[in-house]
Amino acid sequence: MIGRIGRYFGKLVSGRDDPAGGIGGYRRRRTFRPLLTIVTLVALTLTACGTSKSATTSSSSSSSSVPVHVTAQTFLGIPSSWLTQVAQAEGFFTKNDLNVSLLPVNTGAQAVAALASGSADIIFCAPDTCASLQNQGEKLTAFAGEYNTLYAIMVRKGFTTATGYKATILALKGKTVGVPGLGTGGQFIMEALLQGAGLAPDAVTFVPTGGVPQALAALQSGQIDAWTGYPPGITEATTGGYATVAIDLRKPNAQLSSVPLIGAITGVPYFAIYSTTAWAGAHPAAVDHYRLALEEADCWIHAPANLKKLTTQVQTTFGAPTGLTATALTAYVESNIPLIHSYYPKSSAKAWTDYAVHFGIMKSPVAVNSWLQPGTPSTANDVIQAVKAAGGSCPGGA
Repeated sequence: MIGRIGRYFGKLVSGRDDPAGGIGGYRRRRTFRPLLTIVTLVALTLTACGTSKSATTSSSSSSSSVPVHVTAQTFLGIPSSWLTQVAQAEGFFTKNDLNVSLLPVNTGAQAVAALASGSADIIFCAPDTCASLQNQGEKLTAFAGEYNTLYAIMVRKGFTTATGYKATILALKGKTVGVPGLGTGGQFIMEALLQGAGLAPDAVTFVPTGGVPQALAALQSGQIDAWTGYPPGITEATTGGYATVAIDLRKPNAQLSSVPLIGAITGVPYFAIYSTTAWAGAHPAAVDHYRLALEEADCWIHAPANLKKLTTQVQTTFGAPTGLTATALTAYVESNIPLIHSYYPKSSAKAWTDYAVHFGIMKSPVAVNSWLQPGTPSTANDVIQAVKAAGGSCPGGA
């Protein structure tokens, strides 16, 4: 595996601060040069952090295959990390015989690099991002969910669009659309929306804007007309009043249900929890315990009684959008809770696989059963029952 890493990195396009980004080189569209200098992926830095020490086992664990130490990747300041962060902050990992260290990264490409190099045992990434590693022959295992579809299409203040999905897309013809990086998930989402409205993928000019601060600055200055946005930038832009959400893919949307590719991935689980298949096979108890810890965190997050504490954690530890009042911060947290899930149904896995194959991200279809582990919860009820079987409760659902 390690021998393939150099070849793999050679095919990466930095996703900058796009948590689902970092895959590319498949096609080029009309583009402008990057608006700002962006720090690119430094995989060697991740490797220099040292490989995981999870080969050591605990004499006090309930199973000898449960490692003392597991290194798990997380993202900085993004709601898709809350499930993992809460499992750590509230002691669910410790309760389940796991000593977890979190490895923060900025991009999906960095997460995949950490897994490939051995800097992380467990990561969460989008199937379209992890597909790039599967293309190199690495076998991966996903065993839990994390967060729904990430993106929303935002338009700058003063950009007038008609109401509705198709009218909005047609109004963007010939305009500039910011994406975190060329060949990243943000670009592919927009291309699918264009095709669904009857336009060619090059009907817009894609501008690689980099991370959230750069994209928001471009929206404010009018350098881009639209942005394939993601948290926390969506909240910062709408709260700041310089952009609005035109198309929201984070929640079920009746207007998008019949759009090819897009309909199947709107409002469904997106990020999944991955390890290499070799690691999962060597540490089956650790996988089971890790999944249960996430399920317990899932129930904790959805319990209304924990909203105030979760909001404090987001503000002080996890990372929150800038410039929010206390009321707006609470609303931001509340709006993200319904998007957090530790379950991952096969239907979502298949939808994202089809999407990845269509855009050439995945060289050929990979059977869902070959990478989504049996026993992965597929519904909220699966999560609730697992937590109850472990002696816990789930008063707010999952």
